[in-house]
Amino acid sequence: MRATKNKVTAGRMEKTRNLHAKDGQFMVTRIFDIILSIMGICILTPLGIVLLLGSLILQPGNPFYLQTRVGREEKMFTIIKFRTMKPGTNPQGTHLVKPGAITSWGKILRCLKLDEIPQFWNVFVGEMSLVGPRPCLPNQEIVILERRLWGVFRARPGITGLAQIMGVDMSTPVKLAETDASMLSGFRLRNYFGILICTMLRSTHYARRFSCAFLNRNLPLQKKKNKKRDVPARASKKRKN
Repeated sequence: MRATKNKVTAGRMEKTRNLHAKDGQFMVTRIFDIILSIMGICILTPLGIVLLLGSLILQPGNPFYLQTRVGREEKMFTIIKFRTMKPGTNPQGTHLVKPGAITSWGKILRCLKLDEIPQFWNVFVGEMSLVGPRPCLPNQEIVILERRLWGVFRARPGITGLAQIMGVDMSTPVKLAETDASMLSGFRLRNYFGILICTMLRSTHYARRFSCAFLNRNLPLQKKKNKKRDVPARASKKRKN
């Protein structure tokens, strides 16, 4: 059993080395990260000031929320967000946060994803990308382990990614890591802009259909697994016939 697990792990690591061999693509997306983050900061600054004043008036504590996250090559960095939770709330994954811990103002910010606006600064300084795996907390050990096995930490974490479009979160770490690795495999500019477009359309059914049709062309990991799963089904049909 141990030998089998070691082979599987070695196979994963070998695949991820091949998947990330073309690091030039990430250099190109970094250029767009800088350009788009500057544009985002300039355009959204007036809105950010309004949200800052709203946070100061409508909820207690610091209007900004600084939190340590796991970044590229597993290096820690401080993510910046508008505060949406009550002061003193323990740091934990979004799926574990109790509704009572979120302020009324914070619910509005979260619903409209406006609490993410300060992260444009994280993108500008190179700690994050606009598109990439969502950064996890240092205490989310299973997520870190799975992402390490799939080589996900070779890329910068992102504000949005394929997992966010497909509705996969930290509550399913294995599926999350596989989805992240699939996104990074053969990563191209069309994936980068496709995910950004899908994120803006995420509230519609069209966004999910568009993401599947547009992105599945470059998801070899998922395609291979689907083929393997289809083999027994085909075999059983032949037996019945």
